[in-house]
Amino acid sequence: MNRCSTLLAAVFVTLMSSPFLHSGDEQTDKIWKAFEKLENTSLDDWGWSFEETGKEGVRKGVFLPIIEGRGKVILRTVNGKKPEKNDLKKFHKKFRDRKAKAPGEEKSSPSKMITPDTLELVGKTENTSVYHFVPRLNFDEDTSEDEQKFFEGLNGVLVYDDAGEFVKSLELKADKPFKPDSKVKIKEMVVRFVFERLPDQTIVVSETYNKVVAKALLLMRVNQESTMRFFDYRKVEKP
Repeated sequence: MNRCSTLLAAVFVTLMSSPFLHSGDEQTDKIWKAFEKLENTSLDDWGWSFEETGKEGVRKGVFLPIIEGRGKVILRTVNGKKPEKNDLKKFHKKFRDRKAKAPGEEKSSPSKMITPDTLELVGKTENTSVYHFVPRLNFDEDTSEDEQKFFEGLNGVLVYDDAGEFVKSLELKADKPFKPDSKVKIKEMVVRFVFERLPDQTIVVSETYNKVVAKALLLMRVNQESTMRFFDYRKVEKP
């Protein structure tokens, strides 16, 4: 089911860059400022560890800083064991077309996942504010009408840390099954990004989660679910 996989990849790429949308509302302007701070954070000289959990088990590895425009991703273990040749082949095939950048530093912006003027405060605790919003996919001029229609079946939730002044999480979710077109039926879909503030005040992506259960052309079925954690962020001296 290439369509769902492509759209999921597009959602992930939609995490960083671009002009920011301003509603003019003082309460929501702080959110755009938080996005802007996140976008302007460079992790070119940082390394981190990652742990990916999915159908193939648990894969752990590290990312080394960008050198001459690229970084290096190293797979350390698969289900607690040293990766075999086939594991390495699959892993590098998955990442070969990705520029080695920090999670969340791709050429797009989380603000572009939010339709202008749709942020609505729906809940508040002592330290956080919860907003609903209407999602959109509009990260470049080539976005098709079908891709925009795909997002009409999703709802958005944003959690903002009032004390720390940063976005804690951003989630797109299908509350009920929907058909973005006559050939595809999405039964379940969740895409979530979680952020954290490091001791030096740098805001980074700490976790991504995606799940999609879908059916296409009555024959092809997709059931994908994976979680990627990013941790142990540290500055690394380049050789």
